[in-house]
Amino acid sequence: MLENKSANELSQRKYALLFNYSIACIAFHKIIYDPNNTPVNYKYTDVNPMFEKVLSLQRESVIGKPVTELFGIDKPPFFDIFLNVAETLTPISFSSKFDVLNKYFKISAFSYKKGTFVVVFEDITSYMETIQKLNEKEEELNRFNLQLEADIALKTNKTRESESKFKNIIESSPMGIHMYKLEPDGRLVFLGANSSANKILGVNHSIFIGKTIEEAFPPLIETEVPDQYRKVAKDGGVWSVNQINYHYEQIRGAYEVHAFQTSPGEMAVFFSDIAERLRDKKELVESEEKYRALFEQAADAITITDPTTGNIIDFNTKAYENLGYSREEFEKMRISDFNMSESEESVMKHIDKIIREGSDLFEVQFMTKLGKIRDTLINAEKVKIQDKYYIQAISRDITDLKRAELKFHQAYNLAEFYKDLFAHDISNIMQNILTSTELCSIYLKKMENPEKIDNLFDLIKAQVKRGAELISNVRKLSSLQENNLHYKVIEINALLNELVSKLEGDYLEIKINFQIESKKESIRVKTSPLLSDAFENILKNAIIHNDNSKIEIFVKITELEKENSKFIKLEFIDNGKGVIDSQKSEIFQRQISDDQKSKGIGLGLLLVNRIIESIKGEIWVEDKIKGDHAKGSNFVIIIPDLS
Repeated sequence: MLENKSANELSQRKYALLFNYSIACIAFHKIIYDPNNTPVNYKYTDVNPMFEKVLSLQRESVIGKPVTELFGIDKPPFFDIFLNVAETLTPISFSSKFDVLNKYFKISAFSYKKGTFVVVFEDITSYMETIQKLNEKEEELNRFNLQLEADIALKTNKTRESESKFKNIIESSPMGIHMYKLEPDGRLVFLGANSSANKILGVNHSIFIGKTIEEAFPPLIETEVPDQYRKVAKDGGVWSVNQINYHYEQIRGAYEVHAFQTSPGEMAVFFSDIAERLRDKKELVESEEKYRALFEQAADAITITDPTTGNIIDFNTKAYENLGYSREEFEKMRISDFNMSESEESVMKHIDKIIREGSDLFEVQFMTKLGKIRDTLINAEKVKIQDKYYIQAISRDITDLKRAELKFHQAYNLAEFYKDLFAHDISNIMQNILTSTELCSIYLKKMENPEKIDNLFDLIKAQVKRGAELISNVRKLSSLQENNLHYKVIEINALLNELVSKLEGDYLEIKINFQIESKKESIRVKTSPLLSDAFENILKNAIIHNDNSKIEIFVKITELEKENSKFIKLEFIDNGKGVIDSQKSEIFQRQISDDQKSKGIGLGLLLVNRIIESIKGEIWVEDKIKGDHAKGSNFVIIIPDLS
């Protein structure tokens, strides 16, 4: 994982350096289609710093805007050319003037994905202005020549000086220069070249002087070059081409060409070797493709954030797919739009902290488009790109991992609970049985106190029954823990009457007055069959924890409605010992104290609480008479009517 991460970071930084330090303007575009799927416009999706510098536009004001809206024009510039590139993935290069900005650009366009295209361009306005100035200079020279014809003697020295300056300009130019003359018969004759032309092409151009362009450079016969040169020499103007590939004898390479008229019937061609530039461009494209492939195919979500604005400036597919958004929707979002753990202010403070400390590893909660909360682990670090710091964040959805951890802890706690249960309650039961059997043995040997022996056997039976009930309760708790529940229709009144009859039989020696009050003869609900165990435990507690000679147990059943849902309310009211206020919430939980360990605490009310929770009900205990717990208790249960 670390190797993948390092490779990803290296590729990303390599791409970022190439993108941000390029001397060429780079702009990513996406074709805009109307509802009929007809291409009508295009918009910028990313631009590099050189783009901002050359066009004097801020990246934030460019991204996502249709080009017509950005420049206030009716028709997208070069739309047909760029559309063909985006739909056929066929690259193209050309030079043209963009009237809106009054600038000349040398443009290369290509596409790596249908519907999108990338434009790499350079501002050649200065160059074209130089050409224009040269033309103006030529015109000036022509004017001088006319003046020289009127006064040859006076202007001879000045003319020679001007010609020398022009030759110096030609000779000192770093670009190769060819000069031609158009003869009346249409032949375009090579006049000469500067020293840079010899260096660039690797030949001595003196061998071409006096030859026609077709004789000097035969491969050009099959191209438009000779005709374009003749047109420039005859009519003036400028003709440029971004790339001419030439492979003949010693001359081999790719060249950028600009042709212009120097005087009527004469012309000059400026050219430069663009092989190195093409290699750089190819490497840039390859680097970008490699980085984007790693960036987009990463298993985790990756975002790049501008710390000064908090805007997400780049992101991969996982970033928006994990949250259920489209790329277009996610482009318009800020971190605080889906970060439920931090406000906008908190997000910016966190970003400041990462910039100060260099990195941070933390957990947050993200909200998906559908409103689901996802636990997310963020590994954020400060990265420097073109003298500016950004926040790179790798986000991993750990919701399932957190749930697994929770289940593990629940299982661990349950195991500890059962261990504690058997360590104390079962041990206590077994000790009671052991003590009783030892006493029985003593009494049997002496053949005395037969009534005590009977009592001891009754005690043993009670302890065995207690152990059986404990094991039964453990099984039921386990079933609740595993959600192994199946609902069925239960008639509440009949169930309570059945339990009362059973308990009256179990406690024949105790005077118990059971009363059940229900406004309806039959109340049928669809609920858990374990509800019977919950009722029985509460009724047993009302009997066991009662020292009165006559036990009073009153069960009141009513129906109620909350938030448009129906519920059944049951109140189990007794005249027992009651529950002090400090224990009213604790009695439904399993808590072991030192004095309880010796007695054993059972599972009765814990089981009741878990059963009621499992059916999304409520349970609590009140004083029978408010403020006086000693007068008895009122156990209140509210269960939903799932029928």
